[in-house]
Amino acid sequence: MTVGACTFAIEVQRGDGALVASVDASVSACVEDALFHGVRAGQLPNDGRLPALCLTPTWHETQRPAVTTLTIRLDGAPPRHYDRGVFSVQARALIQRLLRERKVAQGELLHWRVVAREDDDEDAHPCARTTRAPFPFEPAALPWLPRGAFEICFEARVLRHLRERVRAARTVERAELLLGRLAHDRERQALELRVVDALPLAPGRGGSSSTHFAFDPRSFVAARRASEARGDGVRPVGWHHNHNPCTACLETPGCKVNWVFFSDSDREVHTSAFSRPLMVALVGGKVGHLPATQPGFRLYGWRNAHLIERPFRVVGAGAAAWSASDGAFRDEEEDG
Repeated sequence: MTVGACTFAIEVQRGDGALVASVDASVSACVEDALFHGVRAGQLPNDGRLPALCLTPTWHETQRPAVTTLTIRLDGAPPRHYDRGVFSVQARALIQRLLRERKVAQGELLHWRVVAREDDDEDAHPCARTTRAPFPFEPAALPWLPRGAFEICFEARVLRHLRERVRAARTVERAELLLGRLAHDRERQALELRVVDALPLAPGRGGSSSTHFAFDPRSFVAARRASEARGDGVRPVGWHHNHNPCTACLETPGCKVNWVFFSDSDREVHTSAFSRPLMVALVGGKVGHLPATQPGFRLYGWRNAHLIERPFRVVGAGAAAWSASDGAFRDEEEDG
């Protein structure tokens, strides 16, 4: 990807330093994060326009053009700094592709790095100015949140509904589009993302199985249209899918295997389809210390352009039965 007068790429090398592959690297997650923070703090307008962008790489002292950090400056906002770890999802995806294509061997020692090379024709690549959808901030007072906080909460009935879908799926993966609202307290620079519903997504041409769910853009479009038709202002804010226990887990209540995790494939889906900083990913399935018949959840999302596990609260009727430490409901109460 070219930004300003630099071209960014991810390189994979063998243990001896030989180059295996090089692909363009995207800095979009960093740009989105910088814009998100600037708008949340009231330093940038939430008008759907990207301010003048300046991205400065910090090259490795002895291994230039390798990059150690990036600095993004958007007109009107303080600079933000990002380490090379923000490229890890792209790097792992490249390595997996090389393995599938048998260009590298399983278990072979590999290294990856991000490089930035200056372009001779600086005028050919001006800092980007683009239009985009504004962040769906809804003005609100959030006095219970610390200044600068971003809290995520789920209505209990949504989690109970998803729990039953996970149970019914048994050994087949399912997926849902999460709908919610994003409240913004500008004075406190605080946000509350509240998930209020989940719409089933139909699998794409590749179908679904115990190990995969084929995402189809048409299914996303249909679900988004269904959310818009509601007329209540809720918006897509992420996705949920389940990881299935094996048959032995279902037949052995004391099984300690954990199936609730965020895989490399999950990270690729989130990076490509849910790249905005407010988007979250909920994973349901068997929690290690609980039986498969009592599925639990873990949440993942963006922080400083990294995908990490995120804490969340459960609110509304039935929330008292939620155990944050277990990531599951303590009771076996059905929806409603």
